[in-house]
Amino acid sequence: MTDLKTIKSTLDKSHKILILTPDKPSFDAVAASLALYLILRQAGKEVIVASNSQPLVRDSHLVGLDKLKTEIGQANLVISFPYQEVQVNKVVSDIQGDTFNLIIEPKPGHQPVKIEDLKFSYRGAQADLIILIGASQLKDAGPILLEEKDLLEKTPLLNISNLQSSFGKFNLVDLKASLSEIVTALSQEFGFQLDQDAAQNLLLGIEEATNHLQTDRVTADTFEALAVLYRAGARRPQPTTVSPEAKESVNNLTQHVRQTQSSKPKPKYVPVPPVEKSLEDSTITPQPDWLKPKIFKSSSVPKV
Repeated sequence: MTDLKTIKSTLDKSHKILILTPDKPSFDAVAASLALYLILRQAGKEVIVASNSQPLVRDSHLVGLDKLKTEIGQANLVISFPYQEVQVNKVVSDIQGDTFNLIIEPKPGHQPVKIEDLKFSYRGAQADLIILIGASQLKDAGPILLEEKDLLEKTPLLNISNLQSSFGKFNLVDLKASLSEIVTALSQEFGFQLDQDAAQNLLLGIEEATNHLQTDRVTADTFEALAVLYRAGARRPQPTTVSPEAKESVNNLTQHVRQTQSSKPKPKYVPVPPVEKSLEDSTITPQPDWLKPKIFKSSSVPKV
């Protein structure tokens, strides 16, 4: 881990700071990044917070999500198109009055570049310090940072992570803590003011990363961080409760369904008369003596 005094000195000297999340960041990474953005803005820094990924609905209740950018370079306009070496002869430019023209000349026998293939973007980000939060390696940041080669070559990078990593000039890594807990500790160590919005983001990040304080990431340091965040005005989210009006509506609907079912006519039972069968149809085989005439013996005749 880099000496904290060195990181503090670099932060103090940096006026323009770029904060980045990894591509497809966790909720904890977004919460910590937005909180650090708010903290450094309050400290008087010019800060950009960005991600290679678009913001998610999952993160909509985090303060500052509308500040999360997907582009960081605004200095240079870049015009891109699919390129084949055999297709393009040369690229020249000229100026006609107040108009600048960029001319792409195709080689003989080849079609010119199609207008619909042209793409416009910006590069040329500028910063005194890059802070990447939640990555295990530099490429986790994605093209948003990797395409800024000049920026990477000239600008120191602070790696804040809870994953095994050491790719930055400065590395602040704690494998046992959530990212939001690390940023909370950082703000206290460096004496940054923590307002309610930043504190709430950090508390939500800790809650999510620890499954509401139920995982092995919870330590004594975690509760110390929560105490700091509570003093700054953050509050744990309350469990969702059903209002009395909603309960009454459900009860009324249930009662209506029961009444509707009870009012329906019940099916009547109609007995089916037995079908008479002749002896020939009977499935019972008669005994031989059943069909013979009955003869009583004298001993069975009563005396007069």
